[in-house]
Amino acid sequence: MIVRKLVSGRGYRYRLHRKDLPGTPDLVFLSRRKAIFVNGCFWHGHRCPKGRPPKSRPDYWLPKIAQNKQRDAKVVRKLRNSGWRVLTVWQCQTKHPNRLKSNSSVTSVIGPESLLVATFACVGFSRENRRSGFRDFCNTIGQKATFPDRPR
Repeated sequence: MIVRKLVSGRGYRYRLHRKDLPGTPDLVFLSRRKAIFVNGCFWHGHRCPKGRPPKSRPDYWLPKIAQNKQRDAKVVRKLRNSGWRVLTVWQCQTKHPNRLKSNSSVTSVIGPESLLVATFACVGFSRENRRSGFRDFCNTIGQKATFPDRPR
């Protein structure tokens, strides 16, 4: 919920648990072809205090967690090979939301916040003046305006 709040608080829209994608990512940004997995440290074998394997029945737990890690790597590889950018957020990272907010990894996967604001700023412009409006807006916030090359 913390990651969802952070993302929606910045104005991004996403879909939850898309079953048609490998691994059913937790948050999916279809138009941006980006996905976020929020993994539990224990179940996915993170190297943190919460991710320590249990002392009881290691013959059962160690192979199970190793299999989960292999499956996670395979899913991420499949998504990346199909042109998706993937981020994994760990359970231990969600304990400190302020650190997660200041950490740019979530924003770097989704895209810069200023471009989203720029999109809203340019909505009122006519089709011909959108580029110049976007350029003016970027100059105002001190960022370089870049436009994707699209065939017309």
